[in-house]
Amino acid sequence: MGLHVGASLVKRALIGPPPGRLNTLQSTSLALVVLIPIHASVHRFIPSSPTPPISGLSPSHLDYEYVKAGLHQWPLTSWALYALLIGAMLTHALEGSHVIYRKWLRRPRVSRNQEALGRPWIKYVPTAIATGLALSVLGGIRVLSNEASYASSRLASRIEASYLQSFVFRWTAH
Repeated sequence: MGLHVGASLVKRALIGPPPGRLNTLQSTSLALVVLIPIHASVHRFIPSSPTPPISGLSPSHLDYEYVKAGLHQWPLTSWALYALLIGAMLTHALEGSHVIYRKWLRRPRVSRNQEALGRPWIKYVPTAIATGLALSVLGGIRVLSNEASYASSRLASRIEASYLQSFVFRWTAH
C-alpha cells in the first residue's frame, strides 16, 4: 500500500494535478489519504504509546474489545469513520480495478456497450460485489457494537485514554 501511495504522489509531483474535476478514483484516494492515517493512529500508533495512562497497550489488548470500546463510547464518530473508510476503500478498489482492466487486460477495440450487449445487468456486477462486501463488514461492526464489553475497568480506562489521544475522538467526546 505504501508503494501505491508513494507512486501516486511521485506521479502527481512529476505531471502536476489532474486537469478539471476529480474523478471517483482521485476523490476516493484523497479521502483515503485522510482516513487511513486516522485509522492507523487510533488502532496502532497511539495504543503503543508508553506514556500513562495508556502504558503501551499490547497487541493482545487491541482485539475486538478495543473496537467495541470506541463503538460504545463514540458511536457516531466510530460508525462514520468505519463507513467512510470502508466505502472509500471499496470504491477506490473497484474504480482502480476498472482502470487496470481497461488498460492491461481488455482488448482495446471492444467498447463497454458492445461487450454488455445481451447482458445489460453485467455493468452492475462490480457494484453489487462491492456493496455486498461493504454490508458484510458493516454488519460485523454492527454485531460488535451490540455486544457487551468484557474489558476490565483498568483496561477500559486505558482504551479510553488511547482514543482520547486522537483529535477526532477528543473533538467529539461528550
